[in-house]
Amino acid sequence: ALSLYSHFNNVYLEDYDIETIKRFVNQISITLRNTKLFAEIEREKSFSNNLLENSPFGIQVVNSLGEIVFINPAGQKISRFDKHDLANYNYFSNKSALDAEYDQALNQALDGDIVYREDAKFIYEKTNEEQIVNIVFNPVRGIDGIIDNVLVMYYDNSEKYNFINKLAEKDKIITEDLFMAKQIQTNILSKDYKKIQSLGFSIHFEPMMEVGGDIYDIFEVKKNYIRIFLADATGHGVQAALTTMILKSEYDKIKNFEVSPEIVIKIFNQNFIQNYINLTVFFTCIVIDIDLEKNKVFYSSAGHPIQYLIGSSTGLKSLKAGGMMVGIEDSIEYKVKEIDFNQGDKLLLFTDGLFEEFNEELEELGETRLEEIVCKYTELSIDELVNSVVRDAEDWRGTSKVNDDITVIGVEKL
Repeated sequence: ALSLYSHFNNVYLEDYDIETIKRFVNQISITLRNTKLFAEIEREKSFSNNLLENSPFGIQVVNSLGEIVFINPAGQKISRFDKHDLANYNYFSNKSALDAEYDQALNQALDGDIVYREDAKFIYEKTNEEQIVNIVFNPVRGIDGIIDNVLVMYYDNSEKYNFINKLAEKDKIITEDLFMAKQIQTNILSKDYKKIQSLGFSIHFEPMMEVGGDIYDIFEVKKNYIRIFLADATGHGVQAALTTMILKSEYDKIKNFEVSPEIVIKIFNQNFIQNYINLTVFFTCIVIDIDLEKNKVFYSSAGHPIQYLIGSSTGLKSLKAGGMMVGIEDSIEYKVKEIDFNQGDKLLLFTDGLFEEFNEELEELGETRLEEIVCKYTELSIDELVNSVVRDAEDWRGTSKVNDDITVIGVEKL
């Protein structure tokens, strides 16, 4: 028995009364638990409904007969369905669904596979309008493990698909234009040097992109007198390539003048500033005249890096000329220097892209290392010399990307 104490009287409960109270308390506990469970279920149901109703993705439930048994608002909007459409739509008989092979995807899902279709084309029979959708078919298993329904989720990808296609079309046009520009730039590069019998040439021309800002010209001014012009416009790509077209046009007007290299650059600079000062374009260049009768080289530079002469008996010599870049001031005076150029001697000319290369540790090759590389190959033929120097520069760069246009011109007196 249980004794309860009150302010007035003692109350004694028999075992039967205690069991009754226990059952009552237990029923209350069960009721409370069921109430909480019901509330949880209602909250989960409310959450699921909100998710379905407000999802930006179209959601359908399709039964094994191909009928749509549920569709959310986004699905109706994307699929352009009204009540009549829903009542008559069937994945196994609708022409648009069959053309899009949705029937096959549905059958695969009913067999237990998850099927994803990217950029699937769907044409509405009513309007003949094409839509691009990304769609997935997910099998839904019942408690017994049998697949009776398929959850279909999808979204309209037409805008992105069309945008990407337009970009691809524009990219195709740009690529074709760049290819044409590359051909034009390649064609304007000098080829007459191949006819010169007394000199051997080896040329490596490597724009950073399809087109670049390096340009060269090799021209026989008169018998046994050869002029080499090498220029490097600031910038890269199309802008720099367009600049080279201007350089070529202006240089062609004066390249056959029988004057010394510093005068050629001075006239070039004045003409360029006079005609193109509004472009704010600058470039380095070097003009080298080879006098085969006098066995001399005369050269003048406008901000171009140090070049090299490899004497067959004197070894490596640096060709330093200095000078300000073309396009900055029209009153600049340039200097000319001369050096002997005998049989077996070699010239190595290049733009700064050859040594302004960085390895994986972001270390620049630099002019000092480049000179060390050149010193290793001074005894080689001109072709082997150019190829070896370029190869070592590439080895230094490793997997790093090319940072600039690269032009190397090797000349050997035969």
